Amino acid sequence: MPARYAAPRHLSEQQLKNPLIRSAYERLSNMDSYRGQYLRRLDGVHGDRRTRREKFLAIERVAEQLLVRLDLATSVLGYIDPDNGRYVLNTQCGIAEDAGISAPALCRLMKTLDDAGYVYRRIERIRLDEKDDNGLHLVRTRVLIRFTKLFWKDLGLAYVHERVQKSA
Repeated sequence: MPARYAAPRHLSEQQLKNPLIRSAYERLSNMDSYRGQYLRRLDGVHGDRRTRREKFLAIERVAEQLLVRLDLATSVLGYIDPDNGRYVLNTQCGIAEDAGISAPALCRLMKTLDDAGYVYRRIERIRLDEKDDNGLHLVRTRVLIRFTKLFWKDLGLAYVHERVQKSA
């Protein structure tokens, strides 16, 4: 991992004035205590077995970093670059590092959320011209993560999400 260029970002006062972010942050950062009340489909993702507690603790740890990076108009984790107007996706490694969990743990969490229907992931593999020590081409993976309407509905914020999305 390269050295960090900036300290991890946190939700600002302006962002916390937004009713969607404020309510989502409160619910997601206390997900272990709200288990069974919100995001119920996450508990039954493995058929008849309940989901392990680690997934809910991981949601609590990454809640702030996901909401900091959330584009309200599209529900995608990313931002529009002001210099060239292109949409830039956030890296999962950066989110995991800022949240204090490992990148594989975040990837497994996103896979579980995808299985529950809460996120849509589009994975794009790009073959690089660089080669590793064994002479194999390196592959960079980009993942687009978009929260679905089902996520906001099961979080109890569907109406607020619709309102905020229309105004964004």
